[in-house]
Amino acid sequence: MRIKALLVALLLALVFGPVAARTDQEMPIFDAHLHYSHDAWEVVPPQGFIDILRKANIRRAMVSSSNNKGTRMLQELAPGVIVPELRPYRSRGELGTWARDPTVIPFVEELLSKRKYVAIGEFHIYGADADLPNMRRIVELARAPASADAAASPPRRRSLVRTPARSEPTTWKPRAARPND
Repeated sequence: MRIKALLVALLLALVFGPVAARTDQEMPIFDAHLHYSHDAWEVVPPQGFIDILRKANIRRAMVSSSNNKGTRMLQELAPGVIVPELRPYRSRGELGTWARDPTVIPFVEELLSKRKYVAIGEFHIYGADADLPNMRRIVELARAPASADAAASPPRRRSLVRTPARSEPTTWKPRAARPND
């Protein structure tokens, strides 16, 4: 009986000991879904936003913004912290219309030609709109190697992951690109 109790105690120590040992250590955090659009930077300036991330021990943050200006401002201040994600919206009012707007693709292509983005998203697509030319082109762009720093590192692909929603709209969310994608 005593041996059985010792074995149980040893098993519990092996299972929970490493977890207990780490509880006093701060674990780095990667926030994979932050927005920083005009209404945010009007309240919290870019440096204040970066300071909040650092105070919260957020080491890396994937950030998107409608029109992408907020993302750019943050990345310029903290390139080692901000992971840029491109949204195909010039304003929040385009959430339901971007998929049928012929000016969206040139806007996205222009941004991609000027700056490296790890992902394209988050954006919303409704039902059959997922098969429209704009959506198809966004997927093509996500699959294409990111070329902003092709000489400096192995080619990477931007990518998208479709996250099933409860009902309409379907929400596509990005995943970070992996070196071999």
